[in-house]
Amino acid sequence: MNAKQFRDARHELAHTQHSLGQFIGVTARHISRYESGEQKVPQSKAILMGMMLIKKSQQDRRHARHIRKKSIERGTSCNQKEKS
Repeated sequence: MNAKQFRDARHELAHTQHSLGQFIGVTARHISRYESGEQKVPQSKAILMGMMLIKKSQQDRRHARHIRKKSIERGTSCNQKEKS
């Protein structure tokens, strides 16, 4: 995982440098160094970020299915606009 991929993953996960650092066990300064390319992203951190992205993707899909199901139960479509 390169610096840009790491930064993009952090943004996708909606973490600040500080919160991500706390979560993966490093300082915000380390996160900054990874994102700037000053320090290579350790393989263990890259794997962890990948796993977090997979988990988020699964949660997003479950949420979308839930919304579709509720929409069908109400007899509306997610794309349908309310009629005046």
